[in-house]
Amino acid sequence: MLSAHRFGSGTFVFSASMAAILTSSALAGPIWEGDLDDDAGATPGGAQVIDLNGSVIAIKGRLSGSGLWGGNDFIDMYLVRISAPTVLKISTAGGDNGGEAAFDSQLFLFQAELSASGQPFARAVLANNDAAEGNPGAFIGNASNDGSGFVLEQPGLYYIAITTKGFNPLNANGAPIFDGLNAPGSVPFGRFELFSGWGGEASDGGGEYFIRTSGVEGVPAPGALALLALAGLAGRRRRA
Repeated sequence: MLSAHRFGSGTFVFSASMAAILTSSALAGPIWEGDLDDDAGATPGGAQVIDLNGSVIAIKGRLSGSGLWGGNDFIDMYLVRISAPTVLKISTAGGDNGGEAAFDSQLFLFQAELSASGQPFARAVLANNDAAEGNPGAFIGNASNDGSGFVLEQPGLYYIAITTKGFNPLNANGAPIFDGLNAPGSVPFGRFELFSGWGGEASDGGGEYFIRTSGVEGVPAPGALALLALAGLAGRRRRA
């Protein structure tokens, strides 16, 4: 089941530079902290619904590595609504893009859909490992840079996933979806391949993260599943 969580009260550790940013008016707006209270899952069925009205400017959480919630915790996934694809920004790269992670982070974007039997699933859209040479943070905008020419133009429900370096989503055949993921600055297009799970292994132990977002809104419950069903229908029509 999809689970919804509101603002958490957990402690979050920032660098001095990130603390300064948070006190500025530049980040005035809702910040989601649900993972600090209850771990976000690693699959569409266990994704954490960002249950907020309106814009979400950041997502705070923690990849523990292992132990705190039983088993490994190297991947967190969130259900959001992308309302303004032209200004989409999902970042842990710091600098002008904002965001930060205490580990070598990767970011992934998936289109959210619902099957005829009511099960949530995902299709791969965009990904990034290192935002640039020497920058272990990640950044996704609204376009790929792998020569595919893909530009995200369709508002709707999507999953944002953050992982430690070393993971790649797998397609229905068990093969990695995103080619060239490890090249610095590479933002490959996933060609809406069906996501079936994760492959690889962690090369970093995890830690706290702060994902800076733009063009992103929450998905208020109890309408999340209904909206997800509509998104699935729209997705099938676009691919028809």
